[in-house]
Amino acid sequence: MIIRSKAPLRLGLAGGGTDVSPFSDIYGGCILNATISLYAYCDIIPHNDGKIRFFLEDKNQRYEYDSVEQLPINGEIDLLKAVYNRIVRDFNVGKLSFDIHTFVDQLAMDICAFETLFTHSIISATIVLFQPFINLL
Repeated sequence: MIIRSKAPLRLGLAGGGTDVSPFSDIYGGCILNATISLYAYCDIIPHNDGKIRFFLEDKNQRYEYDSVEQLPINGEIDLLKAVYNRIVRDFNVGKLSFDIHTFVDQLAMDICAFETLFTHSIISATIVLFQPFINLL
C-alpha cells in the first residue's frame, strides 16, 4: 500500500514566525501567506523490515535509520525526523517502519533558489499522511 498526499507551495509574505510559541504567547501573532499552483508531494510506503528510509527525490538524497521510537536530531532532515518523533510520542504507536518519498514540482525547482519555499509544504504533506498510516496499525 502507498499513502500519498500533496500540498501547495506556500509563500510567506509577512510575519513569519510570529505565530509560533513563545512569541505568539506573549505578543500574539499575525502572518500573511499565499500559495501557488506548484506542489510538494509525499508518499509513505509502510513495511516490516525494521527500517525507516527518507528519500528526498528532488535532491537525490537518501537517509536510512533503524526503526526506533525516537530518531536522532542531528542536523540531517531534522524537521522530517521531528514529525516522526512527535507522532510516535503523541499517538503512542511505538516504532514504525516505512519509506517516505518527498519531492516538489520540477518547475518549482527550476525557478526557486530558496528551499524554504518547499520545506513547509513538504512537512505539511508528511503530517497529513501520518493519520491514515496510524489508522492502519
